Amino acid sequence: MKRLALAAGLPCALWAGTLAAQTAPLVAVSLDYSAPASCPDAQAFREQVLSRTKRVSFSEPAAPGSLAWSIKIAETSGGSRGTLRVSGEVPSKLERSVKAASCEQVVDALALVAALSVDPDASLTPGEKPPPAVPPPAAPRLVPARNAGERAPADTRATKLLVGLTLTGRSGIAPRLAWAPRPFVGVSFRSSSGYTWGLLLSATQARGSASVDVGRADFTWTLGRLEAFPVRASVGNWRFEPALFVEAGQLRARGVAVTPAQELKRPLFSAGALGRLSLLAFDRLLLEVEGGPIAPLVRDRFYLFENTTVFRVPALTGYIGAGVGAQFL
Repeated sequence: MKRLALAAGLPCALWAGTLAAQTAPLVAVSLDYSAPASCPDAQAFREQVLSRTKRVSFSEPAAPGSLAWSIKIAETSGGSRGTLRVSGEVPSKLERSVKAASCEQVVDALALVAALSVDPDASLTPGEKPPPAVPPPAAPRLVPARNAGERAPADTRATKLLVGLTLTGRSGIAPRLAWAPRPFVGVSFRSSSGYTWGLLLSATQARGSASVDVGRADFTWTLGRLEAFPVRASVGNWRFEPALFVEAGQLRARGVAVTPAQELKRPLFSAGALGRLSLLAFDRLLLEVEGGPIAPLVRDRFYLFENTTVFRVPALTGYIGAGVGAQFL
């Protein structure tokens, strides 16, 4: 008799559990969504959540007592990164960050985290796309018409401003390696396909000296450099940039402890190539090492007397450097 009672009660318990799941109250959510133009938009994120759970009702504008989801997605050197913050009338500490190779993967992961935050039984994989939600009527806004030939504004986050300082050691300025700081400023551009290139402008002033038995000469090199890196290869937070550059400036030579003492100023032009290895830390700080050959286009010979050469600019020189920089925008 007891077994019969249990068997009769089992369907009732299952029916009651199903009814409780179907009648679970909806959770009203307002969404603040920010992502680059190349990423899925806010509507795509809503559809991702609704395909995993039916317990969410998006409320725009925010209704009293509703949860607030803040989604921020940004591009990084190794892909994309997104953050979900949940807030409401009761303070919440829920915050999750996701980093992936593509923006679509970040949106998919954040949609899963958001769905599970309100429904522990949410599906781990997105289901069929739900019918589009009908947004509430909103007051009409006047938007100025765009001319037919006017292009939509580009995503500014695809352009980066670079500033920093490099300490370089250079040969060919004097018999020994000459060290000098080189401040730089530049800009890099990234297309929607991920191709990155850029330009750098820098300047330096290096000093050296050369001696012979009859005296000494001091040299001051004042140089400006324009550099172009046509491509950038990235692996995680590491990146490699081959570059070509040209330099222009002035070489000043002054005799010391000789009579008569003279000072000469000569124009200086050179071209070269380099390789730069960078580590991107905290999405902004750059730690760099670089080096490469330099070919002077003007080779002067400096002498104290006609048959006493104190220094001649080599046909091929080189330099090494290490520095720190930052990227913005």
